[in-house]
Amino acid sequence: MKLYDMDNKVVFEAPVHTEWELVKAAMKAKVDFRNINLEGYDLFNLTFQDVDFTSANLISTNCRHCKFDGCIFSHTELDSAILTAARFYSCKFEKCSMSYMNATHTNFRNCDFDSPYWARALLRQAYFERCTIYAARVYEAAIIRTEFKDCRIIDTAWEEALQHLCYFTTAEALK
Repeated sequence: MKLYDMDNKVVFEAPVHTEWELVKAAMKAKVDFRNINLEGYDLFNLTFQDVDFTSANLISTNCRHCKFDGCIFSHTELDSAILTAARFYSCKFEKCSMSYMNATHTNFRNCDFDSPYWARALLRQAYFERCTIYAARVYEAAIIRTEFKDCRIIDTAWEEALQHLCYFTTAEALK
């Protein structure tokens, strides 16, 4: 199997049978994940430590039980990504498109979100703790049973977004 960048150049090749085995081998080989194309990959139980996903294509990627620690997501395409029981610690999200993203039972701790676009996204039983969300656009998104604890939510537009049984515990919303 092969990993490609956004220009369809092969950046890594390994004799593996599943996509998550390929990504695991690429992480061990310290492959640069900037501009990488992981569209539609199924990733299970992987840990990404200090990985730069700048301009990566993670459209329709399924991340189940994955951990992201200190990762950078800048101009990353996360449209239609499925995050199930994923954990993000001290990650930075800058100008990421997260339309139709589904984050269920996913934790975000100490993360910074700068200008994310959550159009028609689903955040179900997600947990945000000590996060800063700045200039987000939340358009027709469904945010259900999600908790924001000790978060700063600054200059965020909630346009026709459904918020059902959400908890804002000591969250600070600033305009």
